[in-house]
Amino acid sequence: MMNLIFYFFIGILIIASCMSFYLYSQVKKYLQSFADFNVSQKEILYPKVTLLIPIYREENLIKKSIQYFSAFPSDISIIYITTSREKDNKTLSIAQEFLKEHTYQSIQVINSPNTFGNMATQLNYGLKYVPLENIVGIYNVDSEPRLETIKYVQKNIKENQIMQQVSIFSDSLNGVMKRAQLWQNRWSIIYEFGNLILKSKDRIGFMYTIGHGLFTYKNVLERNGGWDEDEINEDNVMGYKLSIEGIKFLPIPYFEKASFAHSKLVYIKQQSVWFNGPLYSIKYFFKYKKSVKNFLFSLLNLRAAITWLIGPIMFLVLFLWNLKQWQWLNIGVLLLTMSIYISGIDYLAVRLLSSQIKGKCLQPADIFFDYLFYLMHCVGPVLTIVKFVCGRNNIQNKYKTEK
Repeated sequence: MMNLIFYFFIGILIIASCMSFYLYSQVKKYLQSFADFNVSQKEILYPKVTLLIPIYREENLIKKSIQYFSAFPSDISIIYITTSREKDNKTLSIAQEFLKEHTYQSIQVINSPNTFGNMATQLNYGLKYVPLENIVGIYNVDSEPRLETIKYVQKNIKENQIMQQVSIFSDSLNGVMKRAQLWQNRWSIIYEFGNLILKSKDRIGFMYTIGHGLFTYKNVLERNGGWDEDEINEDNVMGYKLSIEGIKFLPIPYFEKASFAHSKLVYIKQQSVWFNGPLYSIKYFFKYKKSVKNFLFSLLNLRAAITWLIGPIMFLVLFLWNLKQWQWLNIGVLLLTMSIYISGIDYLAVRLLSSQIKGKCLQPADIFFDYLFYLMHCVGPVLTIVKFVCGRNNIQNKYKTEK
C-alpha cells in the first residue's frame, strides 16, 4: 500500500513540475514581448483611478505612504480607510493631522464606523466614495506601486475586466526564510502570473484575486456584491465570484516590490490566514450560483488547499517510511524529485526575476534548506485546521498580517 502511495506522490510531483515549466515558458514569452513597452500618456485622456488603501493599526507607516503617493498626478486619487475597530483611532488622527499640514488635493482619509468586521468591511465602505466612472485599485499601506503600473491600467483596462498585479520579494534573508522568499517569488511569477496569462487568453478556469494590485471598474465590484464581509479571506471568494461570472482577468506586466515576512513566526501566521481562501472553496459553491462548471472551479480552488497541507506531510511520512525500510533507492528518487519540484522551479523563477530585481544577487538553490522550508510550509495550514476543529477559526481570531 505504501509503495502505491509513494509512486502516486512521485507522479503528482512530476506532473506539477511539468505544469510549472509550461507556465514558466508562457511567462518568459509574455515578459519578452513587453521588454520595450512605453506607457506614456502624452495628450490622451484616460479614465481616472481611485486607489483604496484599508489600514488598521498602521500608525508607523501611514505618513510614509502618504508622502509616496503625494507625487502621483491628480487623475489618480487615494483614499485611506481606517476603522473604528481601532479603539484609540491613532492611525486616523495621525493621518488627519498630517494631511492638514500638507496640501495633497488627491489624498483623503475616511473612517469606516464598523467596530466589528475585517478588511472587506473597510473596502466596501471606501467603495461608496469612488465615482461611478472611475477605475478602482487596491493596495496595502506598505505598497509603493510604480506610476507606470497605474498608467498601464488606465490605458489598457476595459469594462468587465480585472487587471491584476503580482508581487516580488528581494529582502536580505538567510536559511529557511530565504528559501521561503524564493518559493513565494516562484508562486507569484510562475503560478499566479502564469495563470493570469492563460486567463487573459479566454481560457476557462478559476482565478483568485490578490488583495493588492487589483484593478477594475467600480460597477464590476458593485454588480458582484463587493467584498464578502462574512468570509475570513475576502480575496479568494472575490476571485471565485468574478470567475463564475466570466469576468476576464488580465496580467499587469509590472511587478510590485513588496516586503517579505521577517521571521518564521510571521510567515507561519500569514500562511495560516491565506490558507482560509481555498479551505472554504466548497462553501463558496453552495453560497453562489450552482452549476457543474462552478463546482469544477470550487474543486480547482480546493486542490490548492489539499496540496498545501498534504504535500509536505506526505514528503515527511514517505521519507521516514523508506528510511525505516532501508529503501535507499526510493529515498534517492524522492529527494531528487523534490529537488526538481522545489529547487528546480525556484531556479526558473530566479532566472525570470534576474532582470526585474536589479542589483540583487539571487543565489542558486540550497537544496537542504529547501527541504526544511517545504516542511515549514504546511505549519500555517495545520494551525488553521486546528482552529477550525476547535471552533475558533473565525474573523475575530484572524491573525493580523504584520508589516
